[in-house]
Amino acid sequence: MIGEKEGLISWPKVQGAEGYTIRIGDQMFTTIEEGDITEVKLTHLESATRYDQVQIIPYNTAGSGSPMTVTPFTPCLMWIHWK
Repeated sequence: MIGEKEGLISWPKVQGAEGYTIRIGDQMFTTIEEGDITEVKLTHLESATRYDQVQIIPYNTAGSGSPMTVTPFTPCLMWIHWK
């Protein structure tokens, strides 16, 4: 789900994960500190900008797991005209 300056991403639960780190490019966006949560709303994004470097990285006390890459998306304002 994508809005003008936001996007909703979800992923499959990773066995043994205690939480997830969400990264956009080389910047940490947010950390989810519960392994059962498998979706997050990304807010304060730039409208009409392609986001193709979003990663979800599971972690636990042993360290970080392999990153999962999110399908590229572009937040934009959508107009729907109903008749």
